[in-house]
Order: sequence, then C-alpha cells, then structure tokens
Amino acid sequence: MAFCPQCGAQNPDDAVFCTNCGVKMPEVATTTMQGPSPSPQAPPPTMTTGVTAGYPQPGMAPPTTPGYPAPVYTVSRKEPALAAILSFVITGLGQIYAGKAGKGVALLIATIVSFFLSFLIIPFFIAIGLWIYGIIDAYNTAQKYNEFVTRYGRAPTPQDQW
Repeated sequence: MAFCPQCGAQNPDDAVFCTNCGVKMPEVATTTMQGPSPSPQAPPPTMTTGVTAGYPQPGMAPPTTPGYPAPVYTVSRKEPALAAILSFVITGLGQIYAGKAGKGVALLIATIVSFFLSFLIIPFFIAIGLWIYGIIDAYNTAQKYNEFVTRYGRAPTPQDQW
C-alpha cells in the first residue's frame, strides 16, 4: 500500500491520484535489496530513490529535509468569472487567459475586422455577436480547463483534446 504525501491515506500501489484527497501520488522507483528472504509478515525490503513525480523540472528543487514527504505542487485553476470579465473588456482575452490563445486571437481579429466594416451595418451585428459569444465561451473554456486539471492533475498542453 502507498501512503498519500498530503493526507496520509492508504492507496493501492498503482494509484496515480489519492483516493481520499485527489493529490497526485509520487512515483517511487524501487529496487529489491540482496540478502536473506524476508519473513512472510514483513513486506519485501525496498530502496527508494527519493525521486518524486515531477522531479527534476526547471524551477523545482527536490525536498531539502530528509524524512519529510516531498512538497506537493498543484496546478493553478482558472476563474471562469474572471475569464468572462476579461472577454467583456477585450474580446478574446478571456480565452487567452483560459489557455486557448489561438481561439482568443482569432476572436479578437474577427471582432476588429467586423467593427471596421460596421459602416455596412451587418458586420456591426456580427461584431456584437462575436463579443457576446466570446464572453460565454471564455467562461466555458475556463471551466473545461479546470475539469482537465481535476481529471489529469496537470495543465493541458496544445496536444491535448480539451
């Protein structure tokens, strides 16, 4: 059984996330030691390397205090309301904040082009529609980002389908 570094709950050895609090479980490399076979009551002896999931990565130092669990790094979540407010101020800015930069830039460009063509009347209504769509979509995109982080324990990458 593996123990959660955050809450101390017991988890199956192959658990990726804690069944109690949802924190990503550390990946510990094990190597069986040489010597006499252990007693049936004792678990097989193992040596841990002290390498926790996520190490080494730039900007992340390994734990410095021996005997204490490694610090848990969490992925920041996006506020859907803030994404909607950003898109209210500047169309597409909420999508950029929520992690869909390409979509945000495309909405911004489409809105600007529509406003410049507003003397034709119809593009003005298209620009207003894009603005309203951008606000709603920014909110939904931030929610999808948070769902992805909750499910996989990491921020989505451009290759992920979210």
